[in-house]
Amino acid sequence: MAQFDFSTPQAIGKFNGFLSDKSYAKGYLPTSDDAKLFAEVTQHNPSGPEKKFAHVYRWYQHIKTFSDEERSSWPAEVVLAEQQTAAAPAPAAAKAEEKKEEKKEEDVDFDDDDLFGGVSEEELAAEKQKREADKKKHKKAEEIQRSNIILDVKPWEDTTDLNKLEELVRGITMEGLTWGPSKQVEVAYGIKKLQISCVVVDDLVYTEDLEEQIQAFDEYVQSIDIAAFTKV
Repeated sequence: MAQFDFSTPQAIGKFNGFLSDKSYAKGYLPTSDDAKLFAEVTQHNPSGPEKKFAHVYRWYQHIKTFSDEERSSWPAEVVLAEQQTAAAPAPAAAKAEEKKEEKKEEDVDFDDDDLFGGVSEEELAAEKQKREADKKKHKKAEEIQRSNIILDVKPWEDTTDLNKLEELVRGITMEGLTWGPSKQVEVAYGIKKLQISCVVVDDLVYTEDLEEQIQAFDEYVQSIDIAAFTKV
């Protein structure tokens, strides 16, 4: 993470440029870097950044809605749900793959005089083609467009169980949808709303579909607003 000195307006301006295309300091959800930067900004600017630094001001006001305890619990890295699934194979499958690799090593009998003597030109060409295909696949994965969305879900009345509402909302699953932090924010007259963030893969999740599924909990939900929508 880049280092910033928040003691001067020029330094805050530099941080403002850094946040111009970001929702958070690193990745798609808040991390310990955001908590650290928030503390440093507050140390030098107790009343918060000036509104003229639009990106810093937006980021600061959002991070401010979380308590010290919540900010201290943020991890150094955030792994999206689809990445966790891909990176964590089932134990049985992992064990089978491990045995397969061991068996492969046992079966290989290298000739000390000529390590590459048994490799044909066709095999070398096939290996090169495979590497090129893997490279294209990796590049395509990097080009996936994602957005960070913050939703304001407003209940019918002050007696609405927001914890139950959050449970229902987080129960919505779609390919390309990862739920993030949430917060109960007071609106007026004792009524609170549920503010919840998520990261979506643009080509897989449409906001209209997501809002429609949340609105279906009509016993709890009066209305839904998009508080923030940022490309990541």
